[in-house]
Amino acid sequence: MLVVAAAVLVTHFTVMNTVVVGIFHDDGIYTVLAKSLADGTGYRLVSLPSSPVQLKYPVLYSGVLAILWWLLPSFPENVALFKAFNLIALFVGLLLSYRFLRLNTTPSRIDAVTYVLLIGGCPLVFSLTRLPLSDTLFFALTVGAVAFQGVRGTPGTIALATVAAAAYLTRTVGVALIVAFVIWFILDRSYRSLLIFLGVTGALISPWWYWQHGQRNEGVASILLEYYVAYKPESHASVVVWSDWSKAVELVWANLRYAVESLDAAVFLGVVPGLRLVACLLLLVGIYQSLRERIGVHHLWLPLYVLIVVGWPWHPGRFMMPVLPVALLFLIRGAQAVEWWLRGMNAHWSARTVAWIPRIPTVMMTLLVILWLGLYVRADPRLEVRPAWERHESYWPGFTETFAWVRANTAANDVLATAHDPLYYLYTGRQGVRPWLYKPSTYFYPYKHGFADLGDVDRVRQELDRLGVRYLVIDPLDGYAEEESSASHFEHLLESYSAKPELVFTSSDGRHLVYRLP
Repeated sequence: MLVVAAAVLVTHFTVMNTVVVGIFHDDGIYTVLAKSLADGTGYRLVSLPSSPVQLKYPVLYSGVLAILWWLLPSFPENVALFKAFNLIALFVGLLLSYRFLRLNTTPSRIDAVTYVLLIGGCPLVFSLTRLPLSDTLFFALTVGAVAFQGVRGTPGTIALATVAAAAYLTRTVGVALIVAFVIWFILDRSYRSLLIFLGVTGALISPWWYWQHGQRNEGVASILLEYYVAYKPESHASVVVWSDWSKAVELVWANLRYAVESLDAAVFLGVVPGLRLVACLLLLVGIYQSLRERIGVHHLWLPLYVLIVVGWPWHPGRFMMPVLPVALLFLIRGAQAVEWWLRGMNAHWSARTVAWIPRIPTVMMTLLVILWLGLYVRADPRLEVRPAWERHESYWPGFTETFAWVRANTAANDVLATAHDPLYYLYTGRQGVRPWLYKPSTYFYPYKHGFADLGDVDRVRQELDRLGVRYLVIDPLDGYAEEESSASHFEHLLESYSAKPELVFTSSDGRHLVYRLP
């Protein structure tokens, strides 16, 4: 499997963009936090006016990037280093996924190859790994914990607790992994291991909890900044249900459909007629076979994790990355069960025929993934074979023109209003903020009929004035949740000023505009 994982890694290196970071927005935030930590400023979003403390994203991934920034402090030359770390995390995650597969079944060679290729080469994993986002590290930590769930003894339990705590300190949703291990130890009556696990995870996580609690009284300078610094627990479906059960049901049902669609698209189940149905049947058989043998941590983790993810008012597609190894394990277990059944029912068939028939779906998916990778490597970034944020790389010359104009024609303390605020801070040094209110419950709900509510224009303008925003920068937002509503929002925002804002810059491609606000 080293060869297969290495081949995936080489493909990633082939298409790695070593210049662009921040177009996805969250990748820009992680990079800004890394810079702040490396510069000794603290865990702050220095790209925002007032540089508020970050309480939303746990510190581990940004801390790793900060170490890399300290080793190579020249930006954007260090972008390649950040992305290379993600590739290493993916490589380790693929090897751990293979161990997880071996822990739960005895795979044939074709099972092992298709399993690793489907995880490492699918669009979901491939695209997210190319960005400095915490997803790949979280994936590696999660699959690592479930791959070594069977370790025994005090050292093994301490190691498991350390990995589970690291997953939580990478993404808050890692709490599902900790709870799954707690339940598993209780079911196994391993009470000594349970106490060790709780003690170690508590010791590792409590400093972050303590620091979050201690920073809550600092306050935020504007409601436009609230989205950046902390989650709002009251927006979760489990809380919403008490005030508006129909809204909570709508959110969960839509997110379940989005989650299934994301996994479906990750392995191209909808491309071949009937493939989705056959794969679903194999998946159900695999789940049944797996549960018949024994309950593992992954059986407990999966429903807990999905419950948290689908209850949050945001598209869950990105969160399906750590689900893939478990889902594909069940798919392979289902194929193996069908193989055993065929051997008993059809004694006249050859062993090769019996082995290949139930594996046709996984082989077809693997071939489709390989075909997609070939198109991806050769494709122009503007083509639909790549996700929206990567297609925006085709607009990079326009971004660089705008960066140059901003650096040359604005003061160092001027504040920008832009959808890509961390991006502009990294490449120009100017602080900025998104010129709208964050209302995620309107972005994707009702199912596929959401329309992003960006807030009352007059209220937004007042907040921009309070923050001292001097320029409005309008860039392409093709494919983003705010794409449809942003055009009218920007138009009304410009009209809300009594004195007409001045258009002071237009990029050569006409896609990037800068207005000086009165």
